[in-house]
Amino acid sequence: MKISFDCECILLQESLKIFLKDFISSRKDCDFIISDRTIVSQKPIFLITKNSGHLQIPFTRETLLSTLEEFYSAMQISLSNRENTSNSSFERDLDALLKNFKNDLIVLFRTYK
Repeated sequence: MKISFDCECILLQESLKIFLKDFISSRKDCDFIISDRTIVSQKPIFLITKNSGHLQIPFTRETLLSTLEEFYSAMQISLSNRENTSNSSFERDLDALLKNFKNDLIVLFRTYK
């Protein structure tokens, strides 16, 4: 789990860095971003706010770690499901091409017998 931060609240961001020092990564290499506001990003956003989001303020270190693990696991499951769906589609397309190729070869052999 690699995490980057984008918080308006400097105190929150520095606290998160202390709690999550083993997981800190650059924004480019991270799995997701922790923020205290809605931001636009290609990476998934983990929100920490008073009223909504994935985690509410105040929180404990244990609650933070537990919630982040759940969020990361859900991301991995979602990614795995998308990969399985695309692999199934690829396999169906490949099977159809091979079947057509096989039928064309059979027709070709019968034609030249």
